[in-house]
Amino acid sequence: AGSDWCSDNLQLYTGSVVLKRMKHRDYPDTMYDVIYDEGQYSCVNNGMIEYEYNDRAYNHAKYLLENGSILPDNVVYQAQFEQGDGIYVQEQNMYFCYKGE
Repeated sequence: AGSDWCSDNLQLYTGSVVLKRMKHRDYPDTMYDVIYDEGQYSCVNNGMIEYEYNDRAYNHAKYLLENGSILPDNVVYQAQFEQGDGIYVQEQNMYFCYKGE
């Protein structure tokens, strides 16, 4: 979510999902493994992850690493469609959804 077209909230929510997944039992426990988990992030599949990020994205990532996720613990789904147990929030074209236990 380091693109210029991504809103501040979209960047923060996306980073938050990665942090939440690292703590959730159904996902890998490292940031690398969450991000590179097969089929999870299109930027990995299309190579955009290798492009330089903007300062705004860097500052949002730094904030999240220093302060933690801004999402509830059970918001671990992020996609362009609704999934899981309901929508927590929609930001731009992305849904951030709950996963029931």
